[in-house]
Order: sequence, then structure tokens, then C-alpha cells
Amino acid sequence: MEMHQDSPASSTFFKRLPSWTLLALLIASFTYTADRLVRVQLRVEGLEASRLDETLRLQRNVHGQILSMDERLESNARGSKLAEELSLRVLDTEERLGDLGEDLVSQASALDHVQEFQDSFGPEFMAARLEEFGAESSQRIETIAAQMATVEFDTREASAAIRRLGSAPLGTRNLEEMWGELVGPIVQLTGDVSVGSGVLLQSRRDEASGSYLTHVLTAWHVVRDIQGDLSKTEMPVPVTVYSQDGTTEHTEAKLLVFNVRLDAALLEITSEAPYPFGASLASPKRLEDLEIFDEIYAVGCPLGNDPIPTAGEIATVRHKVDGSNYMMINAPTYIGNSGGGIFDAKTHELLGIFSKIYTHGSLRPTIVPHMGLVTPLTHIYDWLRIEGLTSVVPGPRDAQLAQR
Repeated sequence: MEMHQDSPASSTFFKRLPSWTLLALLIASFTYTADRLVRVQLRVEGLEASRLDETLRLQRNVHGQILSMDERLESNARGSKLAEELSLRVLDTEERLGDLGEDLVSQASALDHVQEFQDSFGPEFMAARLEEFGAESSQRIETIAAQMATVEFDTREASAAIRRLGSAPLGTRNLEEMWGELVGPIVQLTGDVSVGSGVLLQSRRDEASGSYLTHVLTAWHVVRDIQGDLSKTEMPVPVTVYSQDGTTEHTEAKLLVFNVRLDAALLEITSEAPYPFGASLASPKRLEDLEIFDEIYAVGCPLGNDPIPTAGEIATVRHKVDGSNYMMINAPTYIGNSGGGIFDAKTHELLGIFSKIYTHGSLRPTIVPHMGLVTPLTHIYDWLRIEGLTSVVPGPRDAQLAQR
């Protein structure tokens, strides 16, 4: 093995240096090493604390959902095979959550253990050790976070399936919960000569600015009619947000992306505080399982009114118009419902965005309110993937919409 030694020339050079110069070099070297140690330690601590906080938040959220599912399963009187399977799934999810919780505690203890030896070794050793620990710990935390996200997704899927086991009797419905999950996410989009609807997604905090970003799904033709023509896509879109007490907030959204063929658009609102209501998106698996006669709610702002829910069913899962595939619903809808949401009546998940309505006659067309056409979320998910906005699609690594 080749070894490297100092040359006589370099040794002679250091002997010629004054003692005060050597002292200064030693001080500078120690200062640099100590500073490097502090920077490495702060980076590791900050990185791990941030990821641990986020993962612990997921853990608390999943645990709360598991407790809620246990209550629903206990109160469900069907005793069906599906209910038994879901009970086992909940137990399995809870065990996985416990294992991940132990991993988190172990990871946090490991960080504390490394910090305990900080005073026992030199700064160079600690810097190298923290670098090594930081790499190993970061990889482990990312693995735990991914597993936790998968558990959270599975929990939501099981929760939605439990809700689909049966509807509660009319007198026992939680009206406040229904308003928050079905009506609260609906906003009105208004222009000088047009009006439409949109669906709020859940707000997320922008770490760079400290403000909150909330995305809005709507129909492209609603935005087009408000802005007038394609040359004005930079113009803000007026948005009215509703509260359950009847108060409203008037704000503006910017257009991020749109798709003419799908008649779909994605907007973004920036605010100082998060909005309390945001639609829960149906998973791709749930969307694949949609069938005729599935009960739904159509919620929008017909004729410029406050959000109005109407009940109905899926009339056709696949209905082709001008080369595009839509769902057809028989819930009463009217002008102004465009861009609004179509929700699963049992789980309150968003299934699609209302696009258009059938009319009869050419000279004096008559609107047929029980023949509405809906752009399914499956098509919107495919489009958002192409646009690079894959994080809006529910899945094991589900997150809020990524910044563009």
C-alpha cells in the first residue's frame, strides 16, 4: 500500500516560519474545523427535525383515522364479508403504524446518542461522524416517511370503503360535516358577463414565502369566458369563497394550466391563512370502480347563486361527445354549475368536474337539467401527470400540489 509522507522541503518551510505565524495557522485551522462541525451539526439536526416533525404529523393523522374507522366498523350492522376484511385491514394498518412509530423513536434516540459524544472527541472526528450519521439518518427517515405515506393512503382507502358499506339514515347525518366536505370546497368564479364554479383543493404552506397556496379545479370554458380570449390568460380570475355562517371572501386566482379538449383548468390562490375546506380526491382505484346507479351529489353555483347541492346518480359511466369521454349524471344542474364538483354521496370524495349540460332544439334550445356531462378525475389525473403536477394524484406518496 502506498503511503504519503511530508517532503523535507515542506518541513524546512515550516521551521522557517515565525512562531506567531504558526500559532495563527493553528488558530485558523481550529476555527475552520469548529465552524464546519457546527454547520454540519445544525444541518443534520435541522434536516432530521423537519422530517421527523412531518412524519410524526402523518402518524398522528393516520392514528386518528384508524380510531374513526374502528368506530364506523363497530356501528356498522351489516356484518358482511367486506366489513370483516376491512376490520383485518385496519388491524394490519395499525400494526404497521406501531412499527413505524418505534422506528421514529429509535431514529430520534440515535441522534441524541451521537450528540452525547460531542464533548468526548475532537471536532474533526465529530464532523466526520455527523456527516456519516446525517447520510444514514436522512436515508432512513425518507424510507420511514415513504412507508408512513403509504400507510396513510391505505388508511384513507379503507376509510372510504367503510363509508361505502352503507349510508346512515337521514336523521343521523352530520350536516356540519356534509357542508364542510361537499359545499365548503365550492367557489364561484365570476366575470362581467359569465358565472361558473370551481372546487378548492386543500391548502398547503409555501415555505419560501410563508403564505398558503390553494389550488382550484374548474372547467376551462368558465375561465375562457371570464377572461374573454386566449390572449388574456394572465388576467386574474375573480373568486368568491363561502363560509358556513353565510359570510364570503372575495379574492383572485391565477391560471396555472388548462386543457381545451378536457375542458379542465387549474387555478391557484395565494392567501395569508389556509382555507378550512378542501375537497377530498377519489383515488384512481375508486374511480375505476364507478358504476351506473352510484349515488352522487352535484354541487355548484347555478345562475350565480351560493353553492347548491343536488342529489342524483351516475346515469352513464362512459358517454362520448365530440371524441371525448364523459360521465353522465341525472342530478339536476343548470347554467353556472360548470366547473363545480361531482361528489360520491357516501364518501364525499370528488369524482369529477362538471363540464356541460344537454340542450334540446336549435332555434330556442331547452336545457335538460338531468343530463349533465362530467369530466372524470381519471382524465384530469392523466393530464396533470403530463403537466408535471403528479402530486395532485392520490397514491402511496400522496401530497399537495407541487409548486410550479
